[in-house]
Amino acid sequence: MIPVSDEPEVLEWLEGFGLRPRARALRYPTLGELRAAARSSRPTELDEHFSHGRWYVELAYEDGGFELKADVARLDDAAIVTSVGFRGGDEKIDAVAEAIAAAIGPVITVGSSAGTPRLHGDHARS
Repeated sequence: MIPVSDEPEVLEWLEGFGLRPRARALRYPTLGELRAAARSSRPTELDEHFSHGRWYVELAYEDGGFELKADVARLDDAAIVTSVGFRGGDEKIDAVAEAIAAAIGPVITVGSSAGTPRLHGDHARS
């Protein structure tokens, strides 16, 4: 996940996919915002742990699950994370990304290194 910024490279990259965000994200999310976004997807089970500067949460649902991870200096809800990654089903990732975007502004997710970016929290298209 990448917050939409004013960086020309990011905006040009999005433009190449026909995405023109109207707004910019304020910052990367806090750990507390990630926790709230994960809970908002209503998992049947949530297992989180912290190891070597990385926070992980595994979310289980009746129809599968996914993992959310973030680099963060300390296990504190106010700490700003420096990167966010997902692994798992698109539908649940979209729900969590929308919840994060509601807190900080538009964000981008990409399914894989060669995937198409998805814009969350700002649905303007060319």
